[in-house]
Amino acid sequence: MFETIVGHEQNKEFLRRLLARDNRPHSLLFHGPEGMGKRLLALEFAKALLCLAPDKADRPCGICGSCRLLHTVGAGAPPEVRRGDTEGPGHPDLIYVEHDHNPDKKRRLITIGQIHDLIGQAQLSPSVGTCRVCLLDESDLMTTEAANAFLKLLEEPPQHLYFILIAAKTGNMLPTILSRVISLRFAALSRAEVQQILMRKTGLGADEAAVVADLADGSLGRALAYHEADILSLRDRAQEFIACFPTQTPLNLIMERDYFSDLIPDGSPASFETLRIFLDLMKTLFRDMLFLQLGLTGRVLNADRVPALQEQAQKWRRDALTHAVEAVERASLAALRHANRKAVLDDLTFTINAFAQHA
Repeated sequence: MFETIVGHEQNKEFLRRLLARDNRPHSLLFHGPEGMGKRLLALEFAKALLCLAPDKADRPCGICGSCRLLHTVGAGAPPEVRRGDTEGPGHPDLIYVEHDHNPDKKRRLITIGQIHDLIGQAQLSPSVGTCRVCLLDESDLMTTEAANAFLKLLEEPPQHLYFILIAAKTGNMLPTILSRVISLRFAALSRAEVQQILMRKTGLGADEAAVVADLADGSLGRALAYHEADILSLRDRAQEFIACFPTQTPLNLIMERDYFSDLIPDGSPASFETLRIFLDLMKTLFRDMLFLQLGLTGRVLNADRVPALQEQAQKWRRDALTHAVEAVERASLAALRHANRKAVLDDLTFTINAFAQHA
C-alpha cells in the first residue's frame, strides 16, 4: 500500500494502521508546504477507504469496481474538477472540493456556496461501497463564512462520511476546525527522492534531474513545474539579467525588443506561472550570492553555478543583496495577483538597479 509514493514513511505507516481499524477518526488534515505530495497521498488513502477488497491489507486493490472508477487516482493525474464544484473523478462516493475557478476573482477561495453544496451531498448514502470520502483541497482557502458552515458539518458528520483536508498554511484556518481533525504534517522530500521521481516521471537524466531537484528544495510539485517550464533556460536568463546590474541606462534594458517576451509572453494563465518561476529562480540566485558571502556554501541551491555566483556576489554589498531578495518577493506577490508581466519586470529592473548602484 502506497508503494508508488516516495517519502513520507511515517505518515504512510500511520495511514496503514488507521485503515486496518474498524473504528477510525472521520477527519484528517494533511498539511505542509505546497508540492510535498499531500494531495497524492490523500487521493491514494481515499482510494483505499473506498476499496471493496475484503482484506484491508490489500486495499487499494486496483481491480474492484470502486478502484476501477478511480483508476487515475494515485497515478499522478489530478481529479477532473469543473468550476471548483464538489465533483469526484468518476466516482459517486468521492466528493472533491477545491477553490472556485471564477476568473473574475483575483484570489483563490472556497466559497460558502461550495460548502452549502457539500452539506447537501454529505447527506447522501454511499452508492458503491459502505462509505463516502470528502477531499477538501486547499482547505486553508475557505472564506470565514465557508469555514464556519463547514465547522457545523465537521462537528456532526454523517457516520458514513470521511473528511480529508489538505492545507499549506494551517495558520489561515479556524482553530475550532483544527481542534476537530487529526493532523499529519508533510515535510520536504530529500533532494535524492525528488531526483528519483523526476527521472521516473519525466525521463530526465541524472545530472539534469539533480539540478532541478536542488532548485526545487524538496518540493516535488515545484520540481515538476520547473521541468515543464524549461527551468534551465529560464535560469540562464535570470542569471544574465542579474549580471546586467548595475547599469547607467536601465531604460535601455527594458526597451530591448525581447525583454523576456520570448520566454514569458503576456495574456495566458501559463504566462503568470512562468513569470512566477522566473522570479523564484532570480530569488534563489540572489540568496545563493548572499549565502556565498556569508560562507554558507552548504545552503546554496544553484550548486552547479557556484564559481559564477561567487564572482557576481563580489560586486554586491550584503545589505543590497538582502534588499534585492525582498524586491523579488514583492514582484512574486504581484505576479500571483496576475499583474502585467512587463509592469512587474519594469518595476523590478529599476528597483534592483537602485540597490546595485549602492552596492
